[in-house]
Amino acid sequence: MLLPAAWTLVSPSDMDFDTLLDEMGEILDSEVLERQAREAYEQGGKLFAFDFLGGTPGFADNISIVELPLTGFPAVTIEAATVQLLESLVEGAEVSSEIRDVPAGEAIFIWYRLPAMGAEGISATVLTDTTQWVITYGARDTGPLADVFETMVDSFRETP
Repeated sequence: MLLPAAWTLVSPSDMDFDTLLDEMGEILDSEVLERQAREAYEQGGKLFAFDFLGGTPGFADNISIVELPLTGFPAVTIEAATVQLLESLVEGAEVSSEIRDVPAGEAIFIWYRLPAMGAEGISATVLTDTTQWVITYGARDTGPLADVFETMVDSFRETP
């Protein structure tokens, strides 16, 4: 998948966030960041990347890719369940969604705004013949890279 050139790709072996953040400048709490990255990899994460340079102070825009088994449910059911879950987990969440085809398969796009947390995101769940891929972009403001995120999802390919 294509990523913006200035973004930092973090692998499970790069979990020394204190050193990484020293190199990038102290913009946020390394313990929180490390916990989030570890949790993503433990849940089937395949990629975690941050925008340490262009993000909002105190927040690192991020992209993650998590591989999950297919559920057997149609995209419309996954879409409805995801929207309902987001709305029930975060009071005041504003959520919209749509299903469309991308080169890798059928994709469920979810746009969400979490005013209480001062964050928003775009999630694309790509359903291939064998796997469910959840590609998520989180930021204080997704607007500047919303079109870029959609190009990244279009560039995503499942490789053996």
